[in-house]
Amino acid sequence: MKIEPQPRLKTDTPSSDRILDEYKILVDERRFVMTQYVQSLALYIALVGLALRESLATNQIDLSIAVTIFVTCMNFAYWYGARQFRSMAHHALNREALLADVLGFQHPHPMLWGYYCGISAFIISECAVIVLLVKRLL
Repeated sequence: MKIEPQPRLKTDTPSSDRILDEYKILVDERRFVMTQYVQSLALYIALVGLALRESLATNQIDLSIAVTIFVTCMNFAYWYGARQFRSMAHHALNREALLADVLGFQHPHPMLWGYYCGISAFIISECAVIVLLVKRLL
């Protein structure tokens, strides 16, 4: 999706072209980061699913505990990454909104659904790990 500048600043100065170029670069950066985050979310879900499947398939309690510890560590690493993504998204959104005001464009959408999706996956995964461990121990 290519962004075409519709409204222009009142003066066609080199600074307005520079602002427009900065806006385009910012939109491309934001799209790239969102794509990378969604790909990491898919990898995270696949790894957690694989670990839970292996934990269910084994009858050894030691292996179940090791998988639980691994998944819990991975969950908290992903939670940290999701928080970093959220702070980056807020920063980029503020910059993009400022440039949109200068250029007279519509304000951008926050696109924080990725953060909420990641946190939801974290909560579901951690609950599944705890339930699985309790089931194995009892």
